[in-house]
Amino acid sequence: MTGRCERAILIPSSLTMESRDTRVNTLKVGQIARAAAVFRVSRIVIYRDQEYNDSRFISMILRYMETPQYLRKLLIPRKEELRHVGMLPPLRTSHHPINSKSESLKIGEFRVGAVVESVGSDGGVWVEIGINRPIPLRTGEKYPVGQRLNVRIFSQEPLAAEPVDQKDIPHYWGYETEVVDSLESYLESMRDTRIVLASRSGRAITPQVKNQ
Repeated sequence: MTGRCERAILIPSSLTMESRDTRVNTLKVGQIARAAAVFRVSRIVIYRDQEYNDSRFISMILRYMETPQYLRKLLIPRKEELRHVGMLPPLRTSHHPINSKSESLKIGEFRVGAVVESVGSDGGVWVEIGINRPIPLRTGEKYPVGQRLNVRIFSQEPLAAEPVDQKDIPHYWGYETEVVDSLESYLESMRDTRIVLASRSGRAITPQVKNQ
């Protein structure tokens, strides 16, 4: 991310160990997703805990939450683990727009899209961006159907978009989810990064107010 501070949080794969209720665990992971969006976290890292490894479920819920609502049916297959996600509220971030009218789109507006049609040797591509119809993508590349990508509206008449790199989007654009083998190995790879660790046995970093 150019010119911006990248924030990452690390959570253990044993996060859901206390309950076997999928509904309760879905809510717990959903709260983490919402907090990450509020504090503009760009990466959520799940490190495997030898005691209990529920990284598959946790990452599945996090990725579902981060995906714009209009793309979830296209990009996320129906799975038993996702049966309670309907009770999770949307993130309400910039990449989760509520406007679905094509005439309201502005030149320069960014959207998350998914390829719904890719035809011809010239790389003709149509993307779903959450409006009443797919729109053409101006690109020299051929993207496979189902690929997620970021786009920018560059024309209104006719309506069309072009692919953009996420680093060129000037505002918060969600988080990525990653699963790593262990906390120790990940921290070792981040030696030059400022890290804050939380523990039940740690000391509070906020000032303690003494009773008068």
